[in-house]
Amino acid sequence: MNTVARLHDSFTYLRGVLGAEDPADPTPTVARLLARPDLADILTRRCGAAAAPAIRRAAASMWSQYYCGVVGVPVVAAAMLAGRRLPITPDSCRIACNPAGQPCGFRIAADDDLAPADDPLAVIDSLIRDHLLPVFDHLAEAGRMAPRLLWCNAASILVWAARVGAEIRGDAALAAHARARLLDHDEIADGLANPLKGMLIPRPPEEVQPGEGAFRRKICCLRYQLDGFADCGTLCPLPGRCGDG
Repeated sequence: MNTVARLHDSFTYLRGVLGAEDPADPTPTVARLLARPDLADILTRRCGAAAAPAIRRAAASMWSQYYCGVVGVPVVAAAMLAGRRLPITPDSCRIACNPAGQPCGFRIAADDDLAPADDPLAVIDSLIRDHLLPVFDHLAEAGRMAPRLLWCNAASILVWAARVGAEIRGDAALAAHARARLLDHDEIADGLANPLKGMLIPRPPEEVQPGEGAFRRKICCLRYQLDGFADCGTLCPLPGRCGDG
């Protein structure tokens, strides 16, 4: 069974995200996407060019959350569940967008192009250092967002992906190590400051109900400013301010 099929069977979220590249119709690389002169319009297309700056920031923040889900979840899942490293650098990573400009798919070539991933946590470090750092520099500038907002968006998605991947593996220790690596360590590989540190705050244990998440975001994702979006539930740092829609 190839990597794509194996991951689809184990991590069902990926069935609509991770797919094989069509050589006859190649997907542009992330580097090409970031170089587009209309990148700011792509990030904010859902709200229209005439929207207030605050609304456009909220739209760009939501775009980045879709992006993190399309990039981060497959990378973490492939490392944890298939022992493979997906292409990570902006020049090698290919992300498909739907007609509205929203990220919707991670495209990979044949299995023999995928390097082994012996240490899933090292792959997560590489994802942060080699992909998210340069990408978020572009997104923050184009979307006129604070980079901290982007890192908080990434933290919630990567911690979730690592937890689910470790649960599928049946490895509770790996889940704990990944969470600590993402949220608690001062540095990632090569002494680089960890931009995700403290981006999710533990909720008081007495407040956590069965089935709820144990963390709350440090920074609001701004989705409450957009029509058609519910708040982010127990992750929301502003539960009294954010409503449904």
